[in-house]
Amino acid sequence: MKGGRLGRAGGGRRLGRLSLFVCGLLLTACGLPSSGRAVEPEWKIVKGKHFVVRHTGPESAAETMLAEAERCYRDIASDLGYTRFEGYWLWDKRVAILIYSNAPAFAEACDAPAWAVGRANYERREIATFAGSGASFSTHVLPHEIAHLILSDFVGGRRLPLWLQEGVAQWEQGRKAVPAKRLPDPMPWAELAAADVRRASDPRFVARFYSQAASVVGFLVSVYGGERFGNFCRLLRDGKTVEAAFAEAYNGELKTLGDLERAWIQWEGASKP
Repeated sequence: MKGGRLGRAGGGRRLGRLSLFVCGLLLTACGLPSSGRAVEPEWKIVKGKHFVVRHTGPESAAETMLAEAERCYRDIASDLGYTRFEGYWLWDKRVAILIYSNAPAFAEACDAPAWAVGRANYERREIATFAGSGASFSTHVLPHEIAHLILSDFVGGRRLPLWLQEGVAQWEQGRKAVPAKRLPDPMPWAELAAADVRRASDPRFVARFYSQAASVVGFLVSVYGGERFGNFCRLLRDGKTVEAAFAEAYNGELKTLGDLERAWIQWEGASKP
């Protein structure tokens, strides 16, 4: 451990209420190409460094959304050790954020259920919402989906373990969340690694999975830093197994996933009320 002890580097971040993790699952489940697209409106466009906001409403609202998206990008890229790859998400590679005029227009265009406030299409590199979607989109959905997109680019389409994919997205989503209490019943590592919550029907199990996955990623990022976590992701991108990539990235401190489980349990207990 850095400094010879377990801790939260730079103060660390705590995770949000469990309801946010259930919300994250539902929104991620929506992050698929839609079955059909309605006729698109006549967009007005605001461009930033990494995003293009297409909207039909006030310019000020689009500028606010753009600023929040760029902030999310900087924070997430730093956490993932992604900042050296400045050529990504520029010019024609910018991600589009679509703000529809209202909820019905968004639902029709994106084939979204009534409860959804946002949807991501990873193939088209688009994130969609609607005017008046509220703070839940910019503070939770937007960082969650940007994290998924960044991680997807970072590893070049390689399939990653679900705990890692969702752990990264939920950890970033939790930046502004209310601190949570210690996880009462953590899963054994083998159970977490094998879980597929996309097919789960028990909301308590889903919340438990998302909470723990986010906490494990938060432990790795806040204690060991984004650069080492980014190296772990790069090794996975290059074809290493999770075990081999982890051993190489965290050599000398955490040699095995068993070491990770034990160190995380100690950190989880010490850093939560």
